[in-house]
Amino acid sequence: GTTLAFTSRERNGSALHTFDVARNTARAVVQVSGDELGSPQWVPGADDSLVYTRQTRGGNSTIWMVTLAEGANARQIASGHHASVFLRPRA
Repeated sequence: GTTLAFTSRERNGSALHTFDVARNTARAVVQVSGDELGSPQWVPGADDSLVYTRQTRGGNSTIWMVTLAEGANARQIASGHHASVFLRPRA
C-alpha cells in the first residue's frame, strides 16, 4: 500500500505523522513540544524508516531518524545551524 509522511503544527509544538492511503488512517509517530518538525523523507531501501528535521526556536537544527517497526523510537543523526534533508536523485 501507499503510506505518506507529513508534519503538522500542534498547540504547543509539532508532530510527524504517517497516513495509510488504503485504510484512510493517520498515526502520530513523533510529537515534540516547542520545536518544529519538518521535511519528512522515507529512507531509501528502508520501507519503515523516516528522516526529518527538528528546529528549535533558537534556530538550531537537527536531523532525526525514526524506524516505525521499532515502536517509533527516534534518534538524532546530525546537527547544525541549518541542517536540511535532501535525497539523492534517482538514476
